[in-house]
Amino acid sequence: MRRFIFWLLFPAMAILNHSCQSYSYIPPTIPVPMMDRAGEFQMSGGLQAPEEISVFMSYAVTDHLNLHLGYSTGHYMGIGYTLSSPLGRRVRGVMEIQGGASRNGAYHYRAHPDSFNETRLLTEYMVQPSLGIRTNVVDLAVSLRFLKHRIQRVGNGSFFMEPFGTLKLGYKYIKLVVQYGSSTCLVCNGGAEFEERLYPTVFLLGLQVDIPTRKQTAH
Repeated sequence: MRRFIFWLLFPAMAILNHSCQSYSYIPPTIPVPMMDRAGEFQMSGGLQAPEEISVFMSYAVTDHLNLHLGYSTGHYMGIGYTLSSPLGRRVRGVMEIQGGASRNGAYHYRAHPDSFNETRLLTEYMVQPSLGIRTNVVDLAVSLRFLKHRIQRVGNGSFFMEPFGTLKLGYKYIKLVVQYGSSTCLVCNGGAEFEERLYPTVFLLGLQVDIPTRKQTAH
């Protein structure tokens, strides 16, 4: 009888225990604009699992240099370098490398499972190379991000490798964005409970709007 009651209550106990744990790290979504024309200006936003909001702005200063500003689990600033080449009449191949930093001053860290959450400063540094194609209807890119993650006064920081796939569907200036990625901790120095609270995947569903500028139109 006791065994029957245990197995009956086990799913509810597992869900309750999971809801009480706070993950130490949720991989941020980072834009993959693949901008290769001076004057391009993109705004994107969406909902990121499990319950985050992602908002970004990107601007192409030149055909190769672009700037990024936004928020995804932290305030992000980045810079990118892009090379592109025609693959057909309406298809462009794009190679992009982006580097940036993110900071979240209201990060909740739990030193032990039975302790209270503490507010700590979270800092991340990342490099993200990407390869993709651009058309008027479909954009597709694969990225491999390397990220250094550091929680204030907790260990020496951890190092992650994170492959991502990004798909954009629409027409010219408005596209639906779907992004999926996974995270692997290569060097974990975030504290005793860090690995147990690592969130291994990220999923984003959002919208991207390309805003034509005078500089882009004259290109």
